[in-house]
Amino acid sequence: MRRSEFVRRSAGLGLALTALFNTALANRIDQEPDSLVSTTNRFEQYRTLFGANCLDEKVTDNYGNGDEALYGTRNFRPILHGVAYRGGGNNYYHKTAKRENKNPLPIDGLQNLAALGFSSAVYLYEDNFETAPRTVIHELDTLRYHQISGNSLEEQDSLLSMVYTSIQHPETGPLYLHCWNGWHQSGYVSAIILRQFCGFSDEESLNYWVANTDGWNNGYKRIREAIVSFEPREGYPLDQAVVEDMCPCKDVHQDIVERAAEKEDWIQANLDRSIEFDRNSVEIGPGQLTAIDDYVEFMQAYPFFRVRLEGHTSSKGNRNHNQTLSEQRAQRVQAYMIAQGVDSSRLSAVGFGEDRPRLKGRFKLANDQNRRVEFAIDAFDLDITFSINSAELPPETQADLLVITQVMQSMQSRDFLIEGHTDDSGRESFNMQLSGLRANAVRDYLVKVGVVSSRLEAKGLGSSQPVVPNTSEENRLKNRRIEIHFK
Repeated sequence: MRRSEFVRRSAGLGLALTALFNTALANRIDQEPDSLVSTTNRFEQYRTLFGANCLDEKVTDNYGNGDEALYGTRNFRPILHGVAYRGGGNNYYHKTAKRENKNPLPIDGLQNLAALGFSSAVYLYEDNFETAPRTVIHELDTLRYHQISGNSLEEQDSLLSMVYTSIQHPETGPLYLHCWNGWHQSGYVSAIILRQFCGFSDEESLNYWVANTDGWNNGYKRIREAIVSFEPREGYPLDQAVVEDMCPCKDVHQDIVERAAEKEDWIQANLDRSIEFDRNSVEIGPGQLTAIDDYVEFMQAYPFFRVRLEGHTSSKGNRNHNQTLSEQRAQRVQAYMIAQGVDSSRLSAVGFGEDRPRLKGRFKLANDQNRRVEFAIDAFDLDITFSINSAELPPETQADLLVITQVMQSMQSRDFLIEGHTDDSGRESFNMQLSGLRANAVRDYLVKVGVVSSRLEAKGLGSSQPVVPNTSEENRLKNRRIEIHFK
């Protein structure tokens, strides 16, 4: 990308400041930051240029596709806006210059970074650097290519010093810190940079590293320990205003995890929910209504649950009468919940009579606890807003899946079948493949957040089982879904 294209893409931030910023970059004038343009403006310039605001937002994907101005990189993401970025080198997936993945950046990646005003690229491994150029020149810009792994204290200090120089001197230009894939080593270096300059805690930094290793985060004990043990250094003072402008928002996944954790106790309480009845009665008293109302709120908050209401009795009385009584209890609760606004399609009612006692025996405590209705999760229906021909999970679905994970973890003896569905657009052979990819995307995410993989099976069913006719875009959206059932 030429510098004129940089100016055009940044025009919304003010032409005069943009021109000044790019003049400074082109001439590499060795002056203090306030004599050029405010660092705050530079942060916003690059934030707008790349269109990535949060730590988990990629500008190029795992195949190197995305922003053509960054071709030659993979999994390019911000660390500090306008200061430091992370990623990998696009070698294995390169369209025209394929080579082994365990290599430094291809030459077009280095040239593109230089054209965007980057001052340095850093290769974060200790080998395979012999053939890499040490400098790349683009017009008046020179990008220097370094080999610094960041594993030793001295190398950490070198990287932190380079980052700090870029923060303090906008004319220096940002850094690109990369490993092979843009997952592990670059994530480790990024985590310590975020601890040093953005005030991340050790737990936040570790969560950041895990969430952005694209699922391949097992093992790597060395990296985990290094992130947690890192102590921010003295000698890098920053104004709080600079920190707020420079540091990206936390990754969406981490925010979702934090929000889900806030509801954990409430979710668990409803997973264990049941209400008791008086002897030979189907009437719902005030105490039971409070519990049912809380469960109604739970189902409204998480509209992907299908629930089975299970009625039970004590062993007193006639067996046939107890069976009927248990069904009536479940049906009474079902009717009340529907009246409170729960969709009837999400509820089923079944009676087990006296066959499934909570406590065995005929003593009073057993009889009282056995006269009950239990609320049991029966299935999960996720109306995922998949884009057409896409299997990428949107952030709001990740929040739902974290709740489902809690349910799965509370049912360790159960396994699950994940079914992917599509609308009827396109060829059925393609739809079968796409639905399978969608089911596997859900499975992979559940494994990533802690569900044992052997408990999960993923299957694509194409467009063979629509929930509504494919007669409108609204209906097609409903058919692009995931269902999760007990096996």
